[in-house]
Amino acid sequence: MNMKKIHFIFIGLCLWASFSQGQENQRLVLTCEDVTENCATLFVHYYKAGNMDSVAIIMDYWEEKCGNIEQIQRARILCAIDQKRYNDAVLKAGILENVLDYKEKEEENSVDSKKDTDAFDIFTQQLADSIMNRYSKTGISYAWCEFYGKNPDRLFKRIQNREFDESTLAQEYFSEVDKLKINGFFHIAVLVGAWIPFGKMSEFGPHPEIGYSVGGGVARFNFDVSVGYRFVHTSETEIQYKDLPPIKADRFSGYFLGVDIGVSILRKRQHELLCVGGFGYESLNVVSDKKIPAIESNYLNFGAGYRFHFQSNTYLGVQVKYNVVHYLSGSAFNDSGNALLTRVSFGWTSRGKKARELSRLQYDYK
Repeated sequence: MNMKKIHFIFIGLCLWASFSQGQENQRLVLTCEDVTENCATLFVHYYKAGNMDSVAIIMDYWEEKCGNIEQIQRARILCAIDQKRYNDAVLKAGILENVLDYKEKEEENSVDSKKDTDAFDIFTQQLADSIMNRYSKTGISYAWCEFYGKNPDRLFKRIQNREFDESTLAQEYFSEVDKLKINGFFHIAVLVGAWIPFGKMSEFGPHPEIGYSVGGGVARFNFDVSVGYRFVHTSETEIQYKDLPPIKADRFSGYFLGVDIGVSILRKRQHELLCVGGFGYESLNVVSDKKIPAIESNYLNFGAGYRFHFQSNTYLGVQVKYNVVHYLSGSAFNDSGNALLTRVSFGWTSRGKKARELSRLQYDYK
């Protein structure tokens, strides 16, 4: 009996023995997780021993039972690079998804420092680090070692720089990007917030507002039309209109109509940070007497926003903006009635899922 058959029998016995305890008179059913746990251990053992025939048998058996999962693809790539026989034939269909799986697992490990790293992951990282400097820094073999070593974040950036255009991975990458690229999108949101005035207008106190926004955008830019209503009875205060005696404010009712502009400056998976601003028109009635005109104004605002994108196409957003107001009514509030706006929005966007997938690919959707 030749050595390959002996090792194959040994692998089978190890797998059988580890799951046969307590299973007498029952049929043994091995899951891929079971096979992976045992094959990963045997891979490390035989690789350290320099028994590459056994390593090859283990990888074949592993793939037969589990298909082309990430750990097998990683093992085949590093094994081929170590033996100086790497070419794209080593890569199987679905390599991009395997790369993403590994990258995201490493990101989780970096966040959760207490999470155990298994022996297979530690060994492949050490193997990648040890063989990396045998190759030119401009080559694909070096890039793979860098990815599976200590710097998994550079691979996609190098692909975007067109360093490996002929590689299977780059072709899969750009094919996926082309499917996900967004030329335009639509969104709608419900707004709930607070209007907090300063200066002379602070005498009216803060007031809640409700409204909605409708709009769309392209790439990083958002454009919306927002409409809302401000309410709740105001504290009594006197206001001064031109050519009229002081009038006691006895109500509070107002609306706004504006154009909002947002620029996405950072997007990381489900999180998005924006610079926001806008301009528009406001009208405010604080006197019951209908003969008294509303306080009207134009405004310009600026601030920052954050959105958390759910797995569906919905999002939860927060905005804080400073409203610079120019009053049109001839009241005594000129240059002394700016306000702080805080808003929470719950919205739907047509680009949610695609944007998240592009973020996974570290693709800057300009």
